[in-house]
Amino acid sequence: MELKSVTLVIRYTDSEDGKWKRQPAARCANGRVKPGHALIDGNVVAVNDGAYELRHIVDRQPVYVSAGSSASAADAKRQQLEIKSAVMAQAKEAGIQVVDSAERKTLKDVAAAYIDHKLKCGFNEAADQAVLVTAEFLRLVKCTRIDEVTQEDFFRYHQWLRKNHQCGDRTVANKHMRLASWLRFGGIDRKQIPPKPRYEEKLPDMYSSEQTSALLAAASPYMRMCILLGLKCGLRDQELRHVEFQDINWESKTLRVRAKPEWNFTVKTWEQREIPVPADVLDALREWQKERSRQTFILGTTRPKRRPLRLLLEAESMQGIHSASTQANLHHKDASRRGRPAKCPGLCRPSVASDHDAIPGARGCSRGSG
Repeated sequence: MELKSVTLVIRYTDSEDGKWKRQPAARCANGRVKPGHALIDGNVVAVNDGAYELRHIVDRQPVYVSAGSSASAADAKRQQLEIKSAVMAQAKEAGIQVVDSAERKTLKDVAAAYIDHKLKCGFNEAADQAVLVTAEFLRLVKCTRIDEVTQEDFFRYHQWLRKNHQCGDRTVANKHMRLASWLRFGGIDRKQIPPKPRYEEKLPDMYSSEQTSALLAAASPYMRMCILLGLKCGLRDQELRHVEFQDINWESKTLRVRAKPEWNFTVKTWEQREIPVPADVLDALREWQKERSRQTFILGTTRPKRRPLRLLLEAESMQGIHSASTQANLHHKDASRRGRPAKCPGLCRPSVASDHDAIPGARGCSRGSG
């Protein structure tokens, strides 16, 4: 095999003009590199602040690769690069593709890049999910690189979620989609991604009129406002947290749901919408604002309140109401009251009581989830 020429050079500071220069590394009589010496005009000369580099030709242009400060280690790298360059050249002539190990992406590096990409795109919930899914998958699998992942690793992850975290079928399917998105981002062979696990999508239970009345009767003023906005305006959990008094148009009797970038909040599907506010809710909001003139947020203070619908779970428990999906009940009932289809995309959301707790932010998702 004919080796491709790679020259070991030393980069140093010229003692006369203080500029950086490159010269071939000097060798001893036994052929070994002489540390800290360069070959200048045929003479072996000691140099200052020397660091070794490998010089080779790529597409007819000289390329310099750092080789460190150790003479023996740098020469070993030179030999390795010579052999590698020769193998790559012969493979190219034979029509064979050789994958450089340096180009093989590691799962850990791709996970960090994927999460950073989602954050830069504003898909904050997707980033939250990716943090959890990538950490789980990296702990579970033995492989370290993207091209080593197989369908068996997907199936092993599904089984682990069901056995160790008691995740439901829908949660497994959601995590599968996030895992597949991450690995596609890293360039995995798509044949290694199995189909999304199938599951039966269940309809949420609805509050009966008696249950709604019981909840409102037992609710504190704060909880009553939370219920009214969820029940009669159909706001999601994140929307409840971020709705402000300035979002109310008192003349048109509407409520605008919009993004709050300063709080890292974006609306579902990235589209603002205006919701008609019933007269009784509008009257309640007027009284509510009078009592809280210094508040910015309807259900918070000058900051959003965390998870207001969690309080509704406590109210359910006090009234002996066992609901599998608190927030879905409110949205489903609101859809029926307004005559909208019950299966409107994004309308029925799981609650804090569902098995979607396994994915951060998935319950009242109003942030971007690309």
